[in-house]
Amino acid sequence: MIPAMIASVEVMLKRWRQHDGKEIDVFQEFKLLTSEIISRTAFGSSYLEGQHVFDMLTRMGDIIVRNHYKITIPGIRYVSYISPTSSIYLCLTNLVFIYFVNLWWPKIEVINSLPWAKRPIG
Repeated sequence: MIPAMIASVEVMLKRWRQHDGKEIDVFQEFKLLTSEIISRTAFGSSYLEGQHVFDMLTRMGDIIVRNHYKITIPGIRYVSYISPTSSIYLCLTNLVFIYFVNLWWPKIEVINSLPWAKRPIG
């Protein structure tokens, strides 16, 4: 494992010697170094041979981070096609509200019964 790490660092230093007097994006270089070391130790090949896999993993990580805070309620997308003044829309929104109140109200009561929850804020 250590010889593979040394070989990866030597490849990086060779690239750096070519940039004599120029700025180097160190973030990208260390990202490439990390990927190269992982590739050599885990798979026995260089990063460039498996670059497509690492690019896909990077894209997947971006998608996960982007979608982390999106909240989806099953069936709610169909509500947007109904006029907000119609009785079906009002009925559906009330059902969704009642569902979430019934789902979360017992948990809120448990939290409020804890001793630290009764302290005044400020």
